[in-house]
Amino acid sequence: MYKSLPDKISIFPLKGVIMLPDTTLPLNIFEPRYLSMIENALKTSHRMIGIIQPKKKANKNDLSVYLTGCLGKIIKFEETTDGRYLISLRGISRINIVNETLSDEGYLVAKINNKNYLNDINKYKEMSFVYENDQKLKIELKNYFKTKKIETDWGYIEKCANVDLVDQISMICPFTSEEKQMLLESENIENRYLLLTSILEMNNINNGDKNVIKH
Repeated sequence: MYKSLPDKISIFPLKGVIMLPDTTLPLNIFEPRYLSMIENALKTSHRMIGIIQPKKKANKNDLSVYLTGCLGKIIKFEETTDGRYLISLRGISRINIVNETLSDEGYLVAKINNKNYLNDINKYKEMSFVYENDQKLKIELKNYFKTKKIETDWGYIEKCANVDLVDQISMICPFTSEEKQMLLESENIENRYLLLTSILEMNNINNGDKNVIKH
């Protein structure tokens, strides 16, 4: 699909937000520095930015973002009357940060590579998925939505193929930043399926414990 990816990219750090290859992420842009970032990205031939979670610095020499994020292409752009940008990104490939600098406009620019994630561009979801008929994910997901009191179209979820559901749920569920990062960095979609199911199961167990009356 893409012969080559940019080796330097603007970075949009978003806590608790991940994007995965071949998914769509809608964003509401309003900070001046990120408005400039989007404007500059639109001027490039690739129209891509990186979505990466920020992290706390242990010391001044630490990177301010995780080393792994995802490259996304701006596929939809709309300017609102109050000066915001509404955009949609299409996930292209996970990336690793080599180094980062601060641009004159105040947003991060990073040197990147995707050598650890070459299969992301090869439509990995078109390959045979070993957990396609497994029901554990949907069982744990149903319990999770119930305990979290999240309303959803369960009929739609039941019709979804597991291979498509894994990445959608990894992105939209309100997991911790650490859990989201583990899902993002999973080696392949089979590993992500197992990890996602485990995270849902542990959340359900912990939420169940909170509802138990203790003496």
